[in-house]
Amino acid sequence: MASRLEGNPIMGVKILAITKNPDIFSPVFPFLVKSGYELVLSSPLEEEMRQKLREKPDVIIVDALSLNLIWLKDVAAFIKDRAYMLPIVLLTSKGKRPPLEADEVIYEPMTWKKLSPRLKKLVGTKRFLKAGDLTLDLLQRVLLVGEKEYHLTPKLAQLLETFMRNKGKILTRPYLIKKVWNTDFVDDTRTLDVHICWLRRVLPDNYLETVKKVGYKFDVPSTEG
Repeated sequence: MASRLEGNPIMGVKILAITKNPDIFSPVFPFLVKSGYELVLSSPLEEEMRQKLREKPDVIIVDALSLNLIWLKDVAAFIKDRAYMLPIVLLTSKGKRPPLEADEVIYEPMTWKKLSPRLKKLVGTKRFLKAGDLTLDLLQRVLLVGEKEYHLTPKLAQLLETFMRNKGKILTRPYLIKKVWNTDFVDDTRTLDVHICWLRRVLPDNYLETVKKVGYKFDVPSTEG
């Protein structure tokens, strides 16, 4: 969906706006540009949303005012499946309760005074996971270990995300296979074994412990002597 609002690319934070009425962003567009934001517009069509997600937005704004219930359900499913790592701002009316979870809600009309503090608050809040010397960029699938940068495969990033979200817990092999590969077939664990081996190549020592005959435990090593 092309729009006169997109214009030339702006370097800085990207905002993906999912809407059927791009003009609703006209009042805030000059302020976005002045503040260094880039506005990327998409219709609620899954293929277009998927394409625009490849531009690596930092925040998603869902314009519920212009979307009917069917569109909103499609957008909610898309975000849950492909963009859960991004903060969501919902534009709606006070009498409307869309079937979509959001980190912030803006009630019409859209104004820069309402939008600006929410953008500053949300950027980067859900995209990154941190543990000790590790920072995992869920969107780019990049692991930062100190000053070193590792680009991970989708499954390797998902496996590390699972460990980081369950820090200090023992995770069984069947749980990891089900969580990362979405299958109940656990007789053959070679794929998991290979990914664990790859993960250990990029993680510092002592972050990932093998719990014999059970599974693995991820934790940040103590710095105490």
